[in-house]
Amino acid sequence: MPAETVVRLTSWEQLQAAAGDDAFVRYDVGPAFAGGWAVDGAVAFVRPTPSRRLSLALLGGAPGVALLLSSLAADPEVLGGRRPTAVSLPVELEPLLHQHFRAMGGADWEWFWTTAAPSFVPGEQDLTVLDNCADAEELAAFLAEVSPSASARPGDAGNERWVGVRDDGGALVACGAMQRTVGGSPHLAGIAVRPDRRGEGLGAAVTAALTRRALALDGVCTLAMYSDNAVARSLYLRLGYRVGHAWATRVIQLLG
Repeated sequence: MPAETVVRLTSWEQLQAAAGDDAFVRYDVGPAFAGGWAVDGAVAFVRPTPSRRLSLALLGGAPGVALLLSSLAADPEVLGGRRPTAVSLPVELEPLLHQHFRAMGGADWEWFWTTAAPSFVPGEQDLTVLDNCADAEELAAFLAEVSPSASARPGDAGNERWVGVRDDGGALVACGAMQRTVGGSPHLAGIAVRPDRRGEGLGAAVTAALTRRALALDGVCTLAMYSDNAVARSLYLRLGYRVGHAWATRVIQLLG
């Protein structure tokens, strides 16, 4: 595809307009815009992943997404020479990747958002505020055992608030954190419950309390989950979240 058919987006406002004021662009990307491109019916933009890698996210219809992927594969300079290590795109468009790239692993995940405060959930009265630094070692050990794929990193400066539940002996049985997206919006992460305490509503209590706090501060809250977690999806939908996007993220390498 000729490079001149790709339009360079130089501001977050341009990306918002090209993406139709998409909620993910609004809350996850935000003014911390790192570069974007558009063709008719699709956009691409650079974003860091929770693992600190560079990812290229694509949104839009199949023809436009296919053109952007073709452009990247044919001439990385079209995208400013910024060759990503991974690509995220709507899960139904994932087969388009294989026309130009070798996919070497990744995950399917869903991004949620809400502007509606959930009702009080039984169990919230048992929550305690945890310290991001003083409790970091305990939180890290708990997540490593209970939810090793959690993106939250206890002790990181980006964690604004941790809450948890302890049993009668003082052991942690549930936790969750409120962070910020690169765009500055509240984002929940590290929501985890010890296996023997699941089904008691502790995850709902953690999520509801943190969501309500985020909405009081900013009027919006976001979160993400792996697509194979049907229990979590049901919980988030019950608390008023909506699915903004179902993504496929793949580590990529050019064919040939």
